[in-house]
Amino acid sequence: MSIIWNGALSYGHNAFQTYLQDSYIASNNATGYDYVVVGSGPGGGPLAARLAIAGYRVLLIDAGDDQGNATKQQVPALQLQSTEYEPMRWDYFVNHYSNLTRPEEDSKMTYRTSSGDLHVGPNPPANSEPLGIFTILAHDSDWDKTASATGDDSWSAEKMRDYLKRLERNRYLTNRTTGHGFNDWLTTSLTQLKLIVNTMTGFGDILLRDLNNNDANYDQQAGLFQVPLAVDIPGYRRTGPRDFLMGTRKALNTLVTNVRFETSGDEPRATGLDYITGRSLYRADPHSENASEVILSAGTFNTPQLLKLSGIGPKDELNRWNISVLVDLPGVGSNLQDRYETGLVGKTPTDFTLTTKCTFIDSLPDPCLEQWQDNALDKGTYTTNGIAIATIRRSSASDREPDLLIPGAPVNLQGYFPGYSYEALKNAQYWTWITLKSHSRNNAGTVELRFTDPKDTPIINFNSFDTGVTEDDADDKGLQAVYEAIEFSRKIFVWPGPNVMTEAELKEFIKREAWGHHACYTNPPSPDTNRYSVLDSRFRVLGVDGLRVVDASVFPKTPGYYIALPTYMVSEKAADMILSDAA
Repeated sequence: MSIIWNGALSYGHNAFQTYLQDSYIASNNATGYDYVVVGSGPGGGPLAARLAIAGYRVLLIDAGDDQGNATKQQVPALQLQSTEYEPMRWDYFVNHYSNLTRPEEDSKMTYRTSSGDLHVGPNPPANSEPLGIFTILAHDSDWDKTASATGDDSWSAEKMRDYLKRLERNRYLTNRTTGHGFNDWLTTSLTQLKLIVNTMTGFGDILLRDLNNNDANYDQQAGLFQVPLAVDIPGYRRTGPRDFLMGTRKALNTLVTNVRFETSGDEPRATGLDYITGRSLYRADPHSENASEVILSAGTFNTPQLLKLSGIGPKDELNRWNISVLVDLPGVGSNLQDRYETGLVGKTPTDFTLTTKCTFIDSLPDPCLEQWQDNALDKGTYTTNGIAIATIRRSSASDREPDLLIPGAPVNLQGYFPGYSYEALKNAQYWTWITLKSHSRNNAGTVELRFTDPKDTPIINFNSFDTGVTEDDADDKGLQAVYEAIEFSRKIFVWPGPNVMTEAELKEFIKREAWGHHACYTNPPSPDTNRYSVLDSRFRVLGVDGLRVVDASVFPKTPGYYIALPTYMVSEKAADMILSDAA
């Protein structure tokens, strides 16, 4: 099946604002910076801004360009389309299992045919080969476990909450509410109440409940909540690090190929990068040099790939590709994990009134888009991504806190595959309850080099369920939790359908169809006595100087239900640590 990542500057996860200094570097003039940051997403974006605000010379490099003003990036309701927006997307096709027996029955299985086309679904042609704006805090236990794993108390939940207060611009609570911020770069808001009323009734006291509250029992809260969104008001546009005022230079459409090192000292020291641009793909590669530090924020898949291409990773794998071993770090690209996700799809006899007139710009005119653009007083359906509410539950497999988030939306969402956004929204009669299982016990996934060409995507294998971690029945516990979530709401829904009735059938359906899109932990931080450590608690790569990793790959466990806000907080934390070390 496929996962579709965004790879350039936009709203949501990868974003930078038009206040960015409008000066692009020439391909042969990338020297003399204090910090070079690779990746403008939730890890690298806020970090680059903080370093620039502190007065340092910062170069931000991103393989994409700035599409933040594009309609598909601005409109909250076009969230699904934004992930398939061609100027922005990177298509990663991942494996959930090492063999094809179970994936061949996955309705989302994607194959590349001999002609280069893509085929989605079972029964591929012959000669084929297989190939989110939510602002929800992690559980306090997620941060406390990170503090324990790294031996660094600055990762504790109490101290990490300060970073939410620093970055947030909350617009749904009074400014006397504790534990929130009200004046910085990430606007958080809620879906307009009238849209919830038009969609469903009986939501009772959810209007009074804050999903990101600062209560002592935050980890234990369950029930129905409104979902905070990264949507600015009153314009109702998606918001993210692109809205963060900063003065830094940027190199867009620039693909980093490897890190440069000076090796004359006691330890190799990162001094710059080699990269290719659209104008020099087949010429001598330009480079940056003389940086005080290089910071990789290319994400859970790309960052370990870059480290390996630079000679940092498992010795056996590097030798297999004839890459000179700079540092033997077996943990690079290991421990890959994600939380499991499935959809429960229901169909009504008539359209949902909320979306019946919307075309989601598949065709024009689009009455809902026109209302969002032209009606200052009532911008309508497109002010939300469609997910206004969610229920939180604790499964019988949970060790302690609730582990299931079940949001609902008027879509037909059965997973991610090429063209999924069109299929999800082409019919206004569908509703999906989406099950997200947090606190994965399975970290058996891997990110390995496919080739040594940096333009090739790596081989990504999650080794899900019974092909991953099975100790202490870890696979069965994860499966049981998802099963209970589906049973909770499936009585009125049509997918997985009447042919999937028994517990065994439903669990096999889950193994076949489950997906995820919050991958993490391919560069684990922990004490250097751990053989699989890649980083220390200050984001520094072990065995070298001048190189850090700041992105979702640093999380020891997938944090909470949605990974964006925790990664923003990690970015802010990294900025503090880097500035402290530079003082």
